[in-house]
Amino acid sequence: MFQIPVGDGSLAVVEGPLDPSLPLVLLIPGMGGTAADMTSPLSARAYAAYDKTASYPPYSHAGFNIVPPVIPVAGYFGDPPITSVTSWKDALVSAGFSTVSYEPSAPNGTLAQNVAQLTGFAAGSLTSDSRVNQLQVAILAHSRGGIVARAVLAGIRTNPAIAAFVGRTKALVTLHSPHQGSSLATVAMNVDAMAAKLQEALAVLNQPSPDLLSMLRAYAGNPAFAELAPGSPQLSTISAMEPVAGIAYHTFGGTSTLVQRLWQRAYTPDSFIPLPLPFPLFHWATTPLPLGTLLDPGTFVPSQILLPLPLMTEAIALMAQLASSLPELRNGAGDILVADAAAHLPFSASRTTNALNHAEALWDPMLQRQVLAILAQFHIPAPRHEARASISPYPASTALANHVVSAHDVQTGVALAGDVAITSALGAVVMRARTGEAFQFGFKPTRRRVFDPETRTWTVELVYPTVRVTFDDQSYHAVDVDIGRDA
Repeated sequence: MFQIPVGDGSLAVVEGPLDPSLPLVLLIPGMGGTAADMTSPLSARAYAAYDKTASYPPYSHAGFNIVPPVIPVAGYFGDPPITSVTSWKDALVSAGFSTVSYEPSAPNGTLAQNVAQLTGFAAGSLTSDSRVNQLQVAILAHSRGGIVARAVLAGIRTNPAIAAFVGRTKALVTLHSPHQGSSLATVAMNVDAMAAKLQEALAVLNQPSPDLLSMLRAYAGNPAFAELAPGSPQLSTISAMEPVAGIAYHTFGGTSTLVQRLWQRAYTPDSFIPLPLPFPLFHWATTPLPLGTLLDPGTFVPSQILLPLPLMTEAIALMAQLASSLPELRNGAGDILVADAAAHLPFSASRTTNALNHAEALWDPMLQRQVLAILAQFHIPAPRHEARASISPYPASTALANHVVSAHDVQTGVALAGDVAITSALGAVVMRARTGEAFQFGFKPTRRRVFDPETRTWTVELVYPTVRVTFDDQSYHAVDVDIGRDA
């Protein structure tokens, strides 16, 4: 692990073996994200990580009481949080790739701010640092990070300073990026416009604007949201300059709005039946029953809710209304923030959809396997070197004489250096030398009696010493030398 300058005063972290046969993977987080999204996601996104496969005992004791339960529900609970996941950085490094992670200069700022930072990084140390500038590059970006990456790559049309970087970039893989925009950005713009009208009305009435209204405008009125609205000038400008030749675009989208299952601990029927001895007692027990899955109104079946509350009913109705109008919030169509249809590009080399929500794209193992399979396509096979060696004189002399073993590359004819080992008929190394250097040796054969089981007779054969060359350049396999003497 080492650090390289981003160019804005911050440092990026390079991790992995720097295998020249595999691309260096540049990790880009989404809007509001940090490098931890790609290197340690639970440190920043634990609030969105729940084990939706958790199971619970069907019958739990709740004690003895002199009266039966007053209400049918003992309480509510949700799926437990996930405590361990594999980050993108760890998944990639474990697979032999190297990664670069950095902190966006304006995680909640506009595209221009973040594009300028990444462009400077690409034209700077990613191009000039000798430790990384000979490697192919693949970009892996989450959410808005995919838009930032597209803008940087498209900048090759007007910025020759990034030509070397773009020339080495073989793939852009985006995870749940709003390439076609997000309706939620439009909602934010509408909320800001509504809040602005309210502020104007209060000003006409000579009334101060409440702090809450100002806070709402500060969030919903963020220009970065407007840039992600469908058909925004920023998205249109990027699209007009794409695709960039030589880059394979691979897009992934999600269709799950499921975050956490909610449960109710319902009292079992036997909790309401008294035990007759020694005097009436009630044995309370509970069983878990599904209440619904957070952000999916379709899972909140009224018959499942044992203790309906007006607030719960209103919340379910509101969720259903939002889901019907916003595909981003509809299970099966979006991932909470981005609709699957908006996460793909018309020129994508591959388009993959998984039943994942927006945050799960930061750690899902199935998605990681899919991406690793794509990146593995950019593996550069190690060069196949073939060597040949010969001995002079040929055939080798059986009497003591000077011999020289020479070796060369089969394709180029370039001479190769290596160690020469002469092994006796008994399997022991009896002499060592270097290629190109003379050595004195007599290749005198050894007589050996051999029994032939087919003819049931003994024969005598001559076994000559052998010569083998092991090369200094380990990309060449060791070769045996023909000494011109047959048994």
